This record gives sequence, C-alpha cells and structure tokens, in this order.
Amino acid sequence: MKKRYAAPIFILLSLYIGFNGAFLFDYILAMNVYYFWVPFVAFTLSFFLGRFIAHLTIGRFIKVFGALFLSLFLPFLYVAIPIDLLLISLYFLELLTSEVVNIVLSIAFVTFITLLLVMYRNAWSPIIQHHTITSTKGSKESSFKIAVITDIHLGNINGNRRIQQLVKKVNRLNADAIALVGDVMEDNIEPLKRNKMFDELSHLKSKLGTFVVLGNHEFYGQDVEEYIERMKEANFSLLRDDIVYLGDSISIIGRKDAEDPTNRKLAKQMVNETSRERFGIVLDHQPLDLEELSTNDTLTLSSPVILIEAKSPRCIMLRIRSSR
Repeated sequence: MKKRYAAPIFILLSLYIGFNGAFLFDYILAMNVYYFWVPFVAFTLSFFLGRFIAHLTIGRFIKVFGALFLSLFLPFLYVAIPIDLLLISLYFLELLTSEVVNIVLSIAFVTFITLLLVMYRNAWSPIIQHHTITSTKGSKESSFKIAVITDIHLGNINGNRRIQQLVKKVNRLNADAIALVGDVMEDNIEPLKRNKMFDELSHLKSKLGTFVVLGNHEFYGQDVEEYIERMKEANFSLLRDDIVYLGDSISIIGRKDAEDPTNRKLAKQMVNETSRERFGIVLDHQPLDLEELSTNDTLTLSSPVILIEAKSPRCIMLRIRSSR
C-alpha cells in the first residue's frame, strides 16, 4: 500500500469506527453524541500527538492512550463490518426489530471481547514458525539455521518483558545466526535507554552473531544514529547496504530501509555483488523492489505486509539445506 493512501484510509476507518461508536453511545446510554465525539477525536489523535511531545513525561502517557486506541482498531473493524452488513440486510428484509438489534449487539460484544483477548494473548506471546529450504548452493549436505525476528516495536508499551520472552524462546533454537529485520524500536530511543533494553537484547545468542537492518520506525524519532551505536555496543552487526559472508555457502545481504535518507543501492546491484556459489539471504524491512530480488539464488526476509503494522513479535526459524 502506497504511503500517500495510508493517512486517508486511516481517517476514513476512524470515522467509520466513530459513527458506530456514536450510534452505540446514543442507543445504549441515550446521551448527546457530542459527549462521545470530543473524547473520541482526542483519543484517536493521541498516539500521533504523543510522538510530537515524546520528550515530555506527559507525551509518554498520551502515546499509551493512543496505542490503546490502535490496539482496539482492528478487532472493532473485524466485528463491526459483518455486524453492520447483517443489520442492513435485516432492515431491507423488514426483520429488524429492537429485540433483534439487542441480540445482534450482544453477540457482537461477546465476539469483540473474545477477539480482543485472543489478540492480546498473541501480542505477548512470540510467534515462532519453522521452515526448511533446500538449495543447490554450498558444500554437500551442509545446513544453516537462521532465526529471523521482525517488528518488536520496543518503547513505552513493549519493553523488557517482551524482550525476555523472545530471548528465551529464540536462544532455545540454537541458531547459527539471528537477524533483526527492522522496527526493533517503536520511534523514540529514550524508553529503551531508560529501561536498559539494549542490555536485554544483547542476551540473544547464536553461533555466528546477530545481524540487524533498519526499519521505517527507527527513523520516526530522529534517534537513528544513536540507535545504531547502541546496537553496535550490544555486539550486533548493523547492515546498511552491506554483505556478510558466513561459512562457505551463505551471504547475508542487509539493505538500507526505504525511509533511509541516504541513497541505497539498487536491489540487482546488491545481489550481483554476492558470490554465485552462495545462497543469498536478503534482509529488507520494506522490499519495495521485491521483483528484482526474487531470484533462484536469494531469499528476501522482510516485515509482515498488512494494513496495520504487526505489534506482536514474529520469529521465523529457517533451515537451509544443500541438495548437492
């Protein structure tokens, strides 16, 4: 989805949620909807307002309220859209009565709470997927395991508890290498320093080290250079259009993010710089030129591409075997 469409879509969806909320406010409480719209608008804008005043203590609290709204955004849409379609259908079939409305809204409420609890559980439980890939590159019967982590979004909401859960599970995988594919930081480095999150991240262990690329969120708070230094201090290898060769069969190609103000190399140029005898693993948070990277010799690992960015950490455990 192109960035210029993101803001209008968010506004339209927020208005849709707002009108549904105003209807429920009036239907259940029978109060003037003015008392709903004022706090709703403030609630909707609070996350973005908090970013502008993140250096102030109150900015942290405002962002927390805003993040709460965003966490309710998707589950509300998942429930509201089918419920609205059902109510409209019942209306045109002349089956819509106050009793039917009450039943439908009760079902919607139970569904919403259930969905919210499931999503909350998933958000605090790292999702680990296992995949095996066969390659003709490398020496005979060689095997390489890499744990790929994306979208941790550390900040005022996600902190050391999330890191500790992730570190515990990832270290159990006994991977040859670990890759952090962007959006490790939500937007501001202050809470990461205050809560010593870089120290917690440094507990990630693998045989050949941890490799990091930047995501769009690392550029939001204007702290990207300090973030880079902190990651290096944690003994991580931060790649910005860099290539690292591991063993005799693997190339790690770490690309600059699309948000990076410095020019990044063309995808083909990065791939062509690697050895033809190696299997290339491309780390690119926003692979906007995915077609150029999609060759038989490379595998691109990036952030989940969905409308609202994933807030639960994801880890993919890849095992690359040689078929020679």
